[in-house]
Amino acid sequence: MKSLPHSDPKSFSRQVETHSQYCTGSFHQQHSNLPARVHKSWLFFPWHRMFLYFHERILGSLIGDETFAFAVSGLGFT
Repeated sequence: MKSLPHSDPKSFSRQVETHSQYCTGSFHQQHSNLPARVHKSWLFFPWHRMFLYFHERILGSLIGDETFAFAVSGLGFT
C-alpha cells in the first residue's frame, strides 16, 4: 500500500486521509453545518467496522487473497 502512488485510492496515504477526514471533523458536508465527526459519537463502531471491511478488501486484492481478513473479523462483527 505504501508503494502505491497517492493518486491510487488504494494507497496508504489515501486511506489515512479518508480516516482523518471523517474522524477529525475536517470533512465538510455540503448543505450542513454539522461536522462529520465519527469519534465520540454513536457512529464510532459502525463507521470503523465499515472502514476495516474495505481496508481488508483492499489488502486482499493487493496480496492476491480475496479471503484475507483481520483476526477480529472472525468474531462475528461482519
